[in-house]
Amino acid sequence: MATKKANIIALIVIALVGFLLFRQDVSPSIEETVEVKLAATLSQIEGVGQVSVYFHTEASAESTLFSFSASENKATYTGVLIVSEGAQSPIIRRQLQEAVSAVLQLPAHQIIILPMKKEDHHES
Repeated sequence: MATKKANIIALIVIALVGFLLFRQDVSPSIEETVEVKLAATLSQIEGVGQVSVYFHTEASAESTLFSFSASENKATYTGVLIVSEGAQSPIIRRQLQEAVSAVLQLPAHQIIILPMKKEDHHES
């Protein structure tokens, strides 16, 4: 009986070690980190409010999630979606578009800016 318990414990330990060795890395990707930093910076612009940013990147044979230009070792962005509380204003949309275009070196037609959905704060 003691041998059976020892075998079960050994199997559990081996399974746990295997899980820890083969689990996926849960740290945010470079792309997610850049999205968060860009959103935080854009939200500091007067009138922009809360911001969400999503990048679309060029897929490559090496990675379908994030690709790098071999010559410059930087992301190859093919589009950006920005959702902002202040995006109802044409002035704010233009400021966001100019800022993102300059920072990411993207033409204006690859930057989509949309207003953020207003939250209902009704109590039931």
